[in-house]
Amino acid sequence: MKKSTTKLGESALQVYRQLLLNKKAEFLVALGINFHRLTETAQATGTDPEQLLQEESVRVRLNRVLYGQLRQVQEALDRLDLGEYGYCQACGVPIAPKRLQAVPWTRYCLLCQEKTGSLPLPELIGVGGRI
Repeated sequence: MKKSTTKLGESALQVYRQLLLNKKAEFLVALGINFHRLTETAQATGTDPEQLLQEESVRVRLNRVLYGQLRQVQEALDRLDLGEYGYCQACGVPIAPKRLQAVPWTRYCLLCQEKTGSLPLPELIGVGGRI
């Protein structure tokens, strides 16, 4: 489904590629930090086992969310390489640049996203305060 003409210019595509690469690096760092903390929690001694279990559970769920976001970022990079980036996967129309700036890995235009009723969890949770 390669788009022969893109509404986004080559310079805009490079900006989005850099945003996605930065986000990918950010998620990888966050996963590494969380994994390190998970390991520390598992090795902790003398701490309440119930508290350790709760901390471990939270970290495992956080890793799942971070990994989901990382996967979405990689899929967006793949779409960029295929010439499909910036187009809604549901209706095929170009995604608004403001939406791509806010959530560069998004697959859907705002209208199609609203039809689903809610944003996917990885779009709700950002790393570094940015969604």
